[in-house]
Amino acid sequence: MDSLIGYVSDNLTAGHVGLGVVSGVWWDDCVDGYLRALARRNRRPETLRTYRAELRMFGAWLDLHSVKGAAAVTRDHIETWQDELRVKRSANTQLVAAAALRGLLRWAVDRELGIGPSLWLRVTSPAVPVGLPRPIPAKDLLVLQTAFDRPTPGDQRQLCLRALFWVILSSGARISEALSLPRHALDEGSAMVTQKGGRPHLMVISRKARQAVEDWEEARDDSCWAMFPSPKREGLPARRGEIQQEWDRVCRSLGIPRFKSHQLRHTCATTLRRSGADIVLVAQHLGHRGLAYVRNYSLVLPEERQRAMQAFDGDLAS
Repeated sequence: MDSLIGYVSDNLTAGHVGLGVVSGVWWDDCVDGYLRALARRNRRPETLRTYRAELRMFGAWLDLHSVKGAAAVTRDHIETWQDELRVKRSANTQLVAAAALRGLLRWAVDRELGIGPSLWLRVTSPAVPVGLPRPIPAKDLLVLQTAFDRPTPGDQRQLCLRALFWVILSSGARISEALSLPRHALDEGSAMVTQKGGRPHLMVISRKARQAVEDWEEARDDSCWAMFPSPKREGLPARRGEIQQEWDRVCRSLGIPRFKSHQLRHTCATTLRRSGADIVLVAQHLGHRGLAYVRNYSLVLPEERQRAMQAFDGDLAS
């Protein structure tokens, strides 16, 4: 079991998004058709890449087990595959793989491609523990703010990163949403982006973020269409990994622990709530589909609960 999942994982790594994984032609055709269907529904390019990688891995696994056609895929294949994933992959990755496989199987049934009509129901979604909010610690955030408030004139690399920092921090956008912005998209302080699942969302930024974007747009001399171009690949938008390397570089120079781009989203939610913003506003600002998501992003400190208890005692005494 370990050797099989290891083989597929190694090949996936070699091919980045599945290009190094050898799967059957029939399965590749299914994957291509399903991803085209998702693209028509305006699913994000990053989602399509992730789903392709996971589905190519399953296709390679089927090929190793000599499954040569749609009609040959059984419930046992799906359950054995998921058992192997459980050993080697995180719960979040298992959840993504399950969503991709279930969606493809359901699509294949609708297209009458020979897949068992109830097979998609046999894909199990693993339980994923609810993660705690992870905003950037206040003392580290202050260091970052101070550093970005004093940009070096003419330093385009710093001006670009400063603009991205304030855009994500104030809007609570995901890094993929921010990196999808074209030039001058935020000239009016807001822009439409596509969130997970292909949902449109109005990104709104703060005055400070807008000023940082204006400073960057005025200073830049490149021809890239994207608001945040790649620091390494001329003419192309930045990638998440490239931005993470930039954050790491800044943190090393400032002597603070590294943070991830998504923590800026958590920091935005936490800051809004502490400033007194209604949780409905917080949810809408970040583009959440329900209020329950706010608790996963906004950290409640013990001292805040203590203040609430003091107010509680005061209400009882009155």
